[in-house]
Amino acid sequence: MPHLQHLPERFGLFTIFVLGEAIIAVVSGVAEQDWGAQSAIAAAFGFGIAFSLWWVYFQNISGSALRTARASGRIQVFNVWLDGHLPLVIGLAATGVGVEDVILSEAESALPDAERWLLCGSVALCFLSLGILHRTGVIRYCKLRTKHRLGTVAALLALAIAGTNLLPVTVIAIVSIVCATQVLLDLYQSSSALA
Repeated sequence: MPHLQHLPERFGLFTIFVLGEAIIAVVSGVAEQDWGAQSAIAAAFGFGIAFSLWWVYFQNISGSALRTARASGRIQVFNVWLDGHLPLVIGLAATGVGVEDVILSEAESALPDAERWLLCGSVALCFLSLGILHRTGVIRYCKLRTKHRLGTVAALLALAIAGTNLLPVTVIAIVSIVCATQVLLDLYQSSSALA
């Protein structure tokens, strides 16, 4: 049986390392690009995506579900905790690559399909993983937050499908706004629960 006091902390540290790699990808993309308005705006939106994912993960992480599961003998919660982080960190790492690709893309041309799918798909994978973790009670159990996360997955996949003629800065702006909306919904729900 894993040591419950350290498991959330260790996975949190690993997640923050992967998020740090996403930030490095943004910086790397900007370093390779001439500093124009488009690359600066795309980089700002890339940081917004990383910050939103950081907020949604760390605002909702809690070891209490693991302690409750141990007390009740539900070992599958441990499996969900462990396995649920694999697609999350894959999505986080791919998000960094996707943001870097957007920054390095030709600013005046539509974002190529591969880069659009990489960015939208990787962020969607992150939110799908978070939605599953919410639903199973590993991260703060909340059906409404699960619905928010799954709605975000649908919106990002719709953008990946329908965004064929969008400029890179437009695609990354929409993804960043969708991510920031998740933060705002969590903040609103938390403030409503306190009232």
